[in-house]
Amino acid sequence: MSQEIESMYDYVLENISSKLQKIDPGLAMRVMEYERKFNDVAPAVNLHVHYKAGTDSEKKLDQLRSRYGYCMAREGKSSLLVQGNMNLKTIEAISNDPEVETVTGSASIASY
Repeated sequence: MSQEIESMYDYVLENISSKLQKIDPGLAMRVMEYERKFNDVAPAVNLHVHYKAGTDSEKKLDQLRSRYGYCMAREGKSSLLVQGNMNLKTIEAISNDPEVETVTGSASIASY
């Protein structure tokens, strides 16, 4: 790959990181790609939502479940696995919780 293309790619990732500070930029790129290619349904996403130490993960699980209805499970003391069809706007809303440190995960084409 040419140095110029790599520099452009790095620039895009840096801009995404600065805008969506807590969200992994690679995840954001994949979700946006699937949203554009398959605009009739949101991508299938597995999110790993990492909270600050000491956060009540059971409370967070209940809040997210009641708001979005996704399948969820606790991962360790301060992380949740959140699974469902979601767009970048939803992921950003989840990440806006002040107790969230980072959001990572994977995305794939949604199952119908």
